[in-house]
Formats: sequence, C-alpha cells, structure tokens
Amino acid sequence: MDPNQPFDIRGMGIAFAILAVPAAIAILLFGFASQWRRPRWAFPARPWNGFVIVFAFFGYYVAVSLAAQIAGLQGWFSEAGEENALTWNGTTGRVIATPLYFAFVGYGIFNAFGSIRVPPWRKLTGWIALGALAWFPIHVIATAVHFATTAVSQEIGGPISQHPMAKLDIGQYRFGAVLFASGVCVMAPWFEEFFFRGVVLTWVLRAWYRPWILVGWSFAFSCLAIRSVSEPQFGALGGALGFSALGAVIMGCCQRLPTTYPKRTILAVVSTSLLFAAVHSSVWPSPIPLFVLGLGLGYLTARSGSIVPAIVVHALFNAVSFVYLLRLPA
Repeated sequence: MDPNQPFDIRGMGIAFAILAVPAAIAILLFGFASQWRRPRWAFPARPWNGFVIVFAFFGYYVAVSLAAQIAGLQGWFSEAGEENALTWNGTTGRVIATPLYFAFVGYGIFNAFGSIRVPPWRKLTGWIALGALAWFPIHVIATAVHFATTAVSQEIGGPISQHPMAKLDIGQYRFGAVLFASGVCVMAPWFEEFFFRGVVLTWVLRAWYRPWILVGWSFAFSCLAIRSVSEPQFGALGGALGFSALGAVIMGCCQRLPTTYPKRTILAVVSTSLLFAAVHSSVWPSPIPLFVLGLGLGYLTARSGSIVPAIVVHALFNAVSFVYLLRLPA
C-alpha cells in the first residue's frame, strides 16, 4: 500500500464482505444469551494499582522484545531486508510471547485470588455473538473516519505514514500468512483488549482524576511514537499533539455532562480510547480512526461487563486489513 495513493475503498469493501460471512455465521450459530437483551451501562472497577498497570504493559513489551531478539539471532527473516526483518521478528515475538505472558498472568491471578473464574459456555457464546454483531457498525464508522482523515490529509499535504506490516510480502515465506494472521488478528487484539479495556479501563474508574492521567500519558506516547514517522516530521508531530489536545477538549466536554449520565464510566472510556490511539501514533493519521474504534470497544466493554466482545470486534477489524493485504499483488 502506497500511503500517497487514494484510500482503496473497493479493496477494503471486498475484504469487509469476506469477513462479514464468518461474523454472520457466529451470530447465527451462537445466538444471544438472555442477559444481552438489556446490558448494563456500568463496568465494575477493579483493585488494580499503578504497579499493575506498568507491569502489565512493560512486562509484555519486554517479553515480546526478547522473543523478537531470539528470532533475529536465528536469522529466520534476514533475506527480507533490514526493515521488514524487524517487522517479521516483532510479529514472531508477539506470537511466541503472548501465550506465555497470559500463562504467567493466569498463574498470578490464581495465586492472588485462589481460582480463575471461567464464564459458563452460554455466557461466553453470548459475548462472541455480541462482538460479531457490534463489529459491523463499529468497523463501518471507524473506516469512514479513516477515509475522511486520509483524504483531508492528502488534500492539505499533511503527513501520511505507511504501516510497517503493509510493506511485508506475506507470501515470501511458507507460513508467512499464518504467522501474520496469528500476530495481527489473534495476539494483538488479545493483549490490547486485556490491557486497555480489561486493566486500564477498570483502573481509571476508581478515581475521578485518573482519566486525566491518561490524557498526560497520551501526550507522552504521541511525542515518543512520532519519532518513527516519516517526513514531514514537524507536521506529524503537530498532528499527533493536536489530536491529543482535541482528546483533552472532548474529555472536558464529557466532564460537563449532566449527572444523569454515568460520567465516570464515560470519562474512563474516552480517556482509555485516547491512550489506545496515542500508542499507535507512529502510523499517522491512524490514531484518529483508532480513537473512534476505541470508543466503540470501550462502550461495548462497559455495557457487557466483559472484554470478550471487544476482542472479537478488534480481531475482525484487524482481519479486514489482513485480508486486504493478502489480496494485494506481491
């Protein structure tokens, strides 16, 4: 994908239609559990502290980095070129480290609480069906925002970045498609929803000032991530910081909502979405549609009380990009 070319609506539409089939099958196969007819608009706060937040994020980052280093030392993707090899190694690291990371997390939860709560099958299938259904409107809206922001950025000559994974030749390796799909469509949604919606969102709910801490983190991540954005560097930095400032304005507007609204939950959803988007600031202007995606994922989590529907939506969202890239000529 050339970032200087117009947004390929037709190609993305075909990829979306292909993924719509298994989503519809999931809805029809699993159906809805009775509790989803009237989902609540409140997500319970959890007793996480700042140490858990930092450990959950950097622990995963270190685990993936170590696994990627091992893949790099093995030289599995050395013929792909230096830049693409780094991307392949990172994807391999994610595939290797994510299951081990969650095994460690599960062990910690078991030791802390004495057991791990496994939801009944009927509830789990209800979450899957809910996520498959919610994916349709969330994906359409986020993609429309992506198209609009890309078109505007192209029109005004603003910065547009190409995602590193868009540069890969998936067919270059025998199991390249399987590795790519596992890393992008399974491991990434699994961890990101666990962290942003399962840990951070529930942490923010416990204090009124914590959403504003996330706004500060968003500014910091925008500044750090923008280093990898291609020229013009200043324009990309201004766009990223402007996006964070806009998020702060939206937060201020939410703060003024009437008391009849669950303001603490709304602020938690908005601030978590802002941080989620800011973490992806290295691929500009992706943070804008990802902010919209994060709002949908946060709302879905708050209404259902589970991150499973958000994982399903996130996985299908990424799968559309995977199918789109898979269809491109090498």
